[in-house]
Amino acid sequence: MNTRLSYFGNKLIIVLLLFTLACASAHKRARKHMENQSYEEAAATYESILRSSPSDAEAVAGLREAHEKIIESQLIQIRMTRMSGNPEGAAHQLLELIQREDEWKVQPKGKVAFTQNEESEIRRLTRK
Repeated sequence: MNTRLSYFGNKLIIVLLLFTLACASAHKRARKHMENQSYEEAAATYESILRSSPSDAEAVAGLREAHEKIIESQLIQIRMTRMSGNPEGAAHQLLELIQREDEWKVQPKGKVAFTQNEESEIRRLTRK
């Protein structure tokens, strides 16, 4: 009986070790995506981690940061689209971004919130 328990205990330890190594590798990959400003890929990697380990605090924080960086970069793109003479395209991009924020349950803060509010106001004024 002890041999059997020891066998299964060893198997469990190996499985847990492999799982821990896989998570560490995924975290490293997500951080590398963040360093390379590949925020969509980083978010996808953190989401993958959270599917298998929903309480992973590092992945929760990383996903939040990736979402904030996506919002920030999208707002820059929206402004550039509007300033290039395509206000309809900018409005469409802005609406898509707001939908994503709602899905993610993320609200921009600070200068990013200011930029989003400014773009929303410009959209409202140009629709009249």
